[in-house]
Amino acid sequence: MTFKRNILAALAVCAATLLAGDDAALEAAKIKEFGVEKSQPILTGFFFWNYKYVPAPYVIERQGLATYINGIRVRSGVQWVPPQAELPVEDPGDPPADSSPFDDVPEGQDPRNTYWARKERYIEKTHNRATAVEIMFELYKKCPRFKSVTRPFPNEPYKFIVIDVDGSEAGVVVFPPPEADEDTVGPTTRDEILRNSESDMRYMEKSLGGTQCVCLWRGQEHSFGGDYAIKAIDILLSDKPEESKVVELSSIGNGDIFLNESERLKFVRAFEGTMELKQRLPYLKNGETPPSNITQQPEQLEKDGDVIRNERSPGVKGRTSNYASWSLGLAILGIAFLIIGIWRSKRRSL
Repeated sequence: MTFKRNILAALAVCAATLLAGDDAALEAAKIKEFGVEKSQPILTGFFFWNYKYVPAPYVIERQGLATYINGIRVRSGVQWVPPQAELPVEDPGDPPADSSPFDDVPEGQDPRNTYWARKERYIEKTHNRATAVEIMFELYKKCPRFKSVTRPFPNEPYKFIVIDVDGSEAGVVVFPPPEADEDTVGPTTRDEILRNSESDMRYMEKSLGGTQCVCLWRGQEHSFGGDYAIKAIDILLSDKPEESKVVELSSIGNGDIFLNESERLKFVRAFEGTMELKQRLPYLKNGETPPSNITQQPEQLEKDGDVIRNERSPGVKGRTSNYASWSLGLAILGIAFLIIGIWRSKRRSL
């Protein structure tokens, strides 16, 4: 049982490593294709990630299609895969007797190399759209797996109704005109995809550059700005009890600061005021941009996926941890020397 568990664990690690490698390769391809862009440091606004406050200055960066704030990935961008090599355009002839456009792609086969994909590519490249639709209609009628193929919509000849030999019915859309392509949702071209990610970056720049609170956590996003943001930070920085802070936050605006009471309590409990925040706030209250030499409280934010661990400077908590680590190491070393000494003394006695 233990042996099986070890094998399963090893396979899981290998799979995770391969997937991580694929993800890394795809991200590298995105960066190569779409480039990198970085904002100037922003000293206005307030950024919260997974309930925790992240100190300014804020640098918004677009790496490929993903958007980052201070190295934290906040948007992934539109799905994109590197363009593949152009495939040859050849006529594969009539459909095989055992094939159907609805067949699953065999494992390991490029979906662009099935009979129906190759035939569609050939027809699209060698005929105008209207003729291509007619040829595809006749081709569907030749498919041995179809009982009937009809076009019930006179004004939309590119829409087929197909009935399989087992009686199941399906709708098919073939070579629709651009204005009728119902499957095209969101950005599709390279330039549209890039503009979408650039828009994500500009949105974050504008929000944090406009004295807004930008809060991102567990798939949710919530922003509020102006006086509401200043009031919320004032309340969080106060020495009042948690319950009082939650009540005061709920009294701002429409009562939806940090969404609801349970979420407000999580933000209150996770909040840690920093020196830079206390120094920035008076400037922001006066409608001024804080100077670039604002001193930050010594702290290190470690980004680990969707988790941020906030550790104080080595002079506070880190130094204690270092002493503990050294002490443990010395203790282990001492025990090792003791065991070696006992073993040697026993050998001499023998």
